[in-house]
Amino acid sequence: IQEKVLKGMGILAVDMIMWTNMLSGLGTLLFTIVSGELSAALTLFAVEPQILFWLICQAISGYCGLRCYLLIVRERGAVFAVVVTSFRKIATIVLSFLVFTKPFTRRHFMALVILQMGISCMIVSRRLSTTKYTSRMKGKRKPRV
Repeated sequence: IQEKVLKGMGILAVDMIMWTNMLSGLGTLLFTIVSGELSAALTLFAVEPQILFWLICQAISGYCGLRCYLLIVRERGAVFAVVVTSFRKIATIVLSFLVFTKPFTRRHFMALVILQMGISCMIVSRRLSTTKYTSRMKGKRKPRV
C-alpha cells in the first residue's frame, strides 16, 4: 500500500509519516486515557525527567528511520526496502555480539545457516524467473500493423 501511495498518488514521505503518526498518536492517547496509564506516565516524567528525554530521542530516531525507509520504498520499491531492513537487522545482531560479550552457540550457527539458505533460495529464484522471462520475450515477435 505504501508503495502505491508514494509512487502512484505522489504523496510525499513527510506527509505519509505525519498522517500515520498523528492517527497512531491519537489512538495511543485515547488508549492511555481510558486505561489510566496517562496519569502514571506523567507522574513518572515529573519524577524522572530523563525518561522523557530518552523517549523523545527514540521518537526522533524512529522518525528518521521511517523517513529513510519510505524514501527507499519510493525510489526502489517495497521489496528492496524489506531487503535493506533485513540487512540492517542482521548488522544490528552482529554488532550486538561484538559490543556485548555473549557466547556464540550452536543454535546461533544453525540460525545463520538457515538464513543463508533462505537468501540463496531467494537469489536463485529471482535469477530463474528473470531468465525465463527474458527467454520468453526473445521468442515473441511484434505483431505487424
